[in-house]
Amino acid sequence: MLKILLKILMMSSKIKYAEEKKDNAVINRYSRQELISGWDQKKIENSSVALIGSGNLAYFTSASLVALGFGNVEIYGDEKIKENEFLFNLVDKRYSKVETLEEILSKINPLVNVIGVHAGMGDNDLIFLMEKPKVIIDVTNNPRSKDIIINYSRRENIPVISASTDIYQGELHIIKPRDKRLKKWLLDEYDGLKQGNIPSAVLAGIITEEARKIVMKINKDDIPIKNFYYSSISRTRFSKEDTNNNEEISLEDKYALVVGAGALGNFVTLGLTLNNIGKLDILDFDDVEPHNLNRQLLFYDNVGEKKSLSLASKIKKINPEVKVNGIVDKLDEKFEKYFRKNKPDIILDCVDNLSTRAIANYFAIKYKIPLISGGTDPYAGQVVVYKPGESACLDCKLKVDKALAKERTSHSCTYAAQPSVITTNQIIGGLMVGEVMAVLDPENHREFVKKTIKYDSRNPSRAGLVGSGNICNCKRGTIKKWLNDVMKKAE
Repeated sequence: MLKILLKILMMSSKIKYAEEKKDNAVINRYSRQELISGWDQKKIENSSVALIGSGNLAYFTSASLVALGFGNVEIYGDEKIKENEFLFNLVDKRYSKVETLEEILSKINPLVNVIGVHAGMGDNDLIFLMEKPKVIIDVTNNPRSKDIIINYSRRENIPVISASTDIYQGELHIIKPRDKRLKKWLLDEYDGLKQGNIPSAVLAGIITEEARKIVMKINKDDIPIKNFYYSSISRTRFSKEDTNNNEEISLEDKYALVVGAGALGNFVTLGLTLNNIGKLDILDFDDVEPHNLNRQLLFYDNVGEKKSLSLASKIKKINPEVKVNGIVDKLDEKFEKYFRKNKPDIILDCVDNLSTRAIANYFAIKYKIPLISGGTDPYAGQVVVYKPGESACLDCKLKVDKALAKERTSHSCTYAAQPSVITTNQIIGGLMVGEVMAVLDPENHREFVKKTIKYDSRNPSRAGLVGSGNICNCKRGTIKKWLNDVMKKAE
């Protein structure tokens, strides 16, 4: 208990440090999310969150909360470090998981007061919540913990987010203090099960977005959802699925090319790494800038450096077994030399423009490589999966060739900063990795999604499948001929 009290005293010194740290990276950290209409960063900065748990769901959720800028994030858990997990290799390990998380997250965003408290959630421990939080988030797979938290929240009039995952799926429930008590909030079916990286990443993004709505609404319709489900093995992906299989899948014999090392690229490469991808190439030509830090969580100490090289370096520390290579280059017609020498098992498109996706789509068709494409805006995102001969390509679904022609014939060089936030990128990144498992390991997963996976924080159901599941038989000749044909159609 003395240790907990000492941490309370440490908080004031951390606040002073954050106030004094006014370098360029800090000043510009939230600039992209503050471009969102109705956004009030001060409300988030002035909010405290208590997070209960020390498993995968706690790791991803705490990272997202901290990156978004919640002013105080208190993490409670009583597990010691047993193996390399999440980002633990990026810092010197400490006594417990939550204390190690504190060190990591304080690096990711030094403006947030992160406190890791090594304590279980017995009734007596609740008196040590450092201040009354705006929301309590229980991400354990422990019904007893959830029961205690819900009872406490009713007495203190605090909303609760109760969430759990297993290897393949997870769910969350948002509980208001006056809601009629329901047994399903305890999530008994997850009791004692190991939490998977993929459902934890997806649910963590949802949890953070819904917590943000509790403390800061951007408009009158910005209302938290009551519950949410995700399953990487469900046919619809967003409904519960009964399974007795709780064994993790490894990608140790697979080879992936990730195009784009921004926010999506951060989460996709992290997801692949935590699932033990054997070989990973990361392609990006850009530099890390201060305004990237609100959503590109692995670049906390890399401002001014090349994204692909910085991300490759972090990935190597997180999982030394991965053969990772950062490539400073653009994905354009000149990049064909790469595919003549290399044959990745899958391409992950994590870029922010349709014209580059057209190039990725060309190489996927030409060299018969599965392609998973993700795109986001501040409110929504989508995932499209192309597997040659089994689904439709990106041009058939998104008309990317037309976008490429339009960009190359445009004379405008106007650039305006675009709003962006971590939550949609984390959710879509997690969904993309989920489809990687379905494409590359179909024996342990059900079929990959042939329709488009859509997430929209403004939609009452939040996520679902849209469009057709048609199959195309598109072919591509030489890249020079294909580009000529694309440009002719634009004339």
